[in-house]
Amino acid sequence: MTDLPWEPKKAGLAADWVFGYGSIMNNQSRATTTTTCNNNNNAAPGAEDSASGVLLARLKPSFGMVRCWNFRSLTGFTAVGLRERAGHEPLAPVVGVLFAASGSMAAFDERERGYERLALQLDDLDFGPLGSAAPGEHHQAQLPLQEALRHAILSASPPRLWVYVPSASSSHAPSEDFPICQTYVDTVLQGCLAWGGLALAQEWVTTTFGWSPYFLNDAPLSRRPWLHRQRHAEIDSVLSQHAEWTRSRERRHPEEFASHWMSGLRGMWGVPPRNRNFVGREQALANLKEALRSARDGKEEAPGITIIETVGLGGVGKTQMAVEYCHRHYQAADDKICSYGLVVWLNAEFPDSIAAGFRQLAADSGLVVKDMHNEEIVAEMCSRLYRTGCPWLLVFDNVEDRGVLQAYLPRGGFRAGHVLVTTRHALPGMPSDRRVSLDCFCPEESVDFLRQAAGDHALHPAGETTVGRLVADALGHLPLALAMAAAYMAHCDATCAEYLERLRSSDTSAILSIDSQKLSGYPMGFVESLLLSLRQMGQEEARLQDELQGAAGGRISARAVLGCLCFLAPDSITKSLMRLLVQELRQAALVQASAQLATGAGSVASGALGATLLLRPRQELESLACCILALRKAWAFDPADTNTWPEAGTHLEHVKAVGQHLDELLRNCAAAGRPLPVSSAQSLDGAAVLLTEAALYLSMALSRFDEANAALETATRMRRRIARRSGEAHLWDLGVLRLKQLLPEAAEALLRESLQMKRSLRGTVCNTKD
Repeated sequence: MTDLPWEPKKAGLAADWVFGYGSIMNNQSRATTTTTCNNNNNAAPGAEDSASGVLLARLKPSFGMVRCWNFRSLTGFTAVGLRERAGHEPLAPVVGVLFAASGSMAAFDERERGYERLALQLDDLDFGPLGSAAPGEHHQAQLPLQEALRHAILSASPPRLWVYVPSASSSHAPSEDFPICQTYVDTVLQGCLAWGGLALAQEWVTTTFGWSPYFLNDAPLSRRPWLHRQRHAEIDSVLSQHAEWTRSRERRHPEEFASHWMSGLRGMWGVPPRNRNFVGREQALANLKEALRSARDGKEEAPGITIIETVGLGGVGKTQMAVEYCHRHYQAADDKICSYGLVVWLNAEFPDSIAAGFRQLAADSGLVVKDMHNEEIVAEMCSRLYRTGCPWLLVFDNVEDRGVLQAYLPRGGFRAGHVLVTTRHALPGMPSDRRVSLDCFCPEESVDFLRQAAGDHALHPAGETTVGRLVADALGHLPLALAMAAAYMAHCDATCAEYLERLRSSDTSAILSIDSQKLSGYPMGFVESLLLSLRQMGQEEARLQDELQGAAGGRISARAVLGCLCFLAPDSITKSLMRLLVQELRQAALVQASAQLATGAGSVASGALGATLLLRPRQELESLACCILALRKAWAFDPADTNTWPEAGTHLEHVKAVGQHLDELLRNCAAAGRPLPVSSAQSLDGAAVLLTEAALYLSMALSRFDEANAALETATRMRRRIARRSGEAHLWDLGVLRLKQLLPEAAEALLRESLQMKRSLRGTVCNTKD
C-alpha cells in the first residue's frame, strides 16, 4: 500500500466519519471545523486538519435526498442542506467529501446545530471516478484511503458513517432576511475547484436545488471582486453559464439588495384561516385558475393586472372558495403563473372598509400612518404593489360597486398582479370570460360537506347517506344552510334522520306558504335551518327563544330578528347583544309581521347570515331603532377607564354599520321627498351619541383618525336633522377629538364656537377673551 500523509496503521482509522456536501468541501473551512471540534473533544494527537483522511464521494440517488438551499443559519443567511427528492425532480447524486471525525461527535453536533445527524451505510456512497472532472490537488490520496476504509468497514469494529440533514424547524427557503450569500458560495466552489476543477464546480451547482432571487453579493468591496474573492473569475463563469438555474442575474450588491427587497411586499395578509370543512368546488377552482391563466396568454411574467370576479348568491360559499384559492396558491411551487409571493385580503362591502384595510396593511408593513390621509396611504401602497418583485394577489371580498375598486389598484406592475373579486351581482363592464359563477352544491358535495362538518356519526348507519341527501334537498343545497344544519347536528349529537324530523316538525309552514316572503333565489329551508339553530343555543339561548316565541309567534319574530341583524356588522354578533335586541323588539312591538323577505334595489346584506332584506322605510327605521337602543345598552366605553376599551372594540363595527345604514336611509328619504316620522328623532340622537363616542374610541384606542372624523361627520348630519337639537355638544366633542389629534389651533376654534353657541342659546354674549 502506498504510504499516505495520514497512515491508517499508525494512527488507526477514526471511529466516526462525516459526509459533508457544503462549505466543508473547502479544505480551509474543514480544517477550521475539525480543529475546533477536536480541541473541544481533546482529541488524540494524529487527528488531521488537512485534506488527509478525506475522500471525495457522492451520495447515491437511491438514498432519496437532494441538496437544496434550505438551511436557515442563526447567523442570518441560508446554507445548503438535504431534503427528500420531489417526484418531478431528476435523479442526481450529491457530491461531497467523507472526512474523519476524531473523538466524540458531540462537538460536531454542536457545530451543526439545527441539523439532525443520520446514519449512512457504505453502500449509500459512491467513490467512483470523477467522471469528466480533472483530478484536483487533493485527488492523489483517494484510492489508498478508499481501500483502507473499505477494509475497516469489513472489520470487527467498523467505523460509523454520518450525514447532517436540516431539522424541520430550521428548514426554510431563502428570504430577504436569510439570503444566499456569495461568500458562502465562494467557499463551497473553491473547494470544488480544488477537488475536480470546473467540471466538479458545475456538477455541484447543477445538482443543488432551490436557488433563489434572494442572492446577496456580500463579499467585501463586492464591486471589485479581484481584491477579496479567490478564483472569482472561474466561480462567476460557472454561475453565469447556468444563470437561469442559479438566478445569478438577480444577485445584488448590499445597497441594491436592501433597496430592492425593502420596497417590496411579501407574505399573506388578512386572509381568513383555511376552512377545514371545505369540500368540493374543484371545478369552480379550476375555472378560476384557468381564467387567470388564459388572461396571461401563457406568459409567465406578463406585466399588468388581471381582474376576475366570482359571482353568486349570498351563502353559496364565494368567500370560502376565495379563501381556499389563496391558501392553495400562496407560494405554490408547481404553478408559476398562479403562484403568489404576496396575498392581501380586503373587506370590500363598503368603500370605508377598503380604505381601513389599506391603512392597516400600510401600518403592518412599517409605514408610519399616523399623520397621513387615506388617499396618501392608498397611493403609497399602490406604488409599493407596482414595485413589488413577486407576483401578487388582491382579494376584494363582497364588492357592491366596481367603480370603487379603481382607486385601490396600481396602474400596472413590475410583475403580474391578479385581482379576485367576490360579489353577489355581476359587475357592469366585466367581460364574461373574466367571470366565474358559483351555484349551490351538487348533491354529492352536499352529502360530503355534511359528513365533513357534522361528523361521520351524522351519516351512520350507511342508510343515513340517503337521509343526508334528503336533508340537503330540503335545504336547497345552499352551503350556508347546510353549515347551520351541520353545526346543529354536531352540537346536539344528532343524525341526519333526527335533524330532518325536527326540521319537518318545526313551526315554519306559515312562513313558507307565502311565496312573496321567501328569500329570492334561496331555498325554502334557509329560514327553517336558521330557526332550528336559534332554538339550540343552550339554557341561556333557550330563554332567548322563549322571548322569540312571543305574542305573534316565533316564525314572525325570527324574521324580525333577521330584520335587525342585517343592519349590524357581519361578524361578532354576541349572545348578549342578541338578548338586548330581542328585548327591544318586544318593547317596540316589532312582532307584527315586520319584514318582507325579498331582494332588490336598496337592499341591505349581512355577510353573517347571507340574507337579503327589503323593508319599507318606516320598518327600516323601526329595526334600526331597536339596533340603536340595544347598542346604547351594550356600549360601555369610558375614555378614562381602559378596562372598558376591549368590550367597546367588540361593538365598534356594529355602531359604524348602524350609523352608515341610518345615514343612507336618511339620504334616500330626503331624495324621495319623504318626511321622517316624528319618532325618528330619538334614533337620530341615539345614533349620533354612539357615533361620537365611537369616534373617541377610534382616536384614543386605535389612532384611526380618518375613521373618527368620518364618524363625527355622520353624527353631525344626524343632529342637524333634529330641529330641537343644537350643535354645541357636537362641536365640543369635535374640539376634544382635535386636541387628542394634537391639533390645538383647530381644537381651540371648535371649542370657542361651541361655547359661543351655548351662550347665545342662553341669551348671553360670548367673551372671546375667556
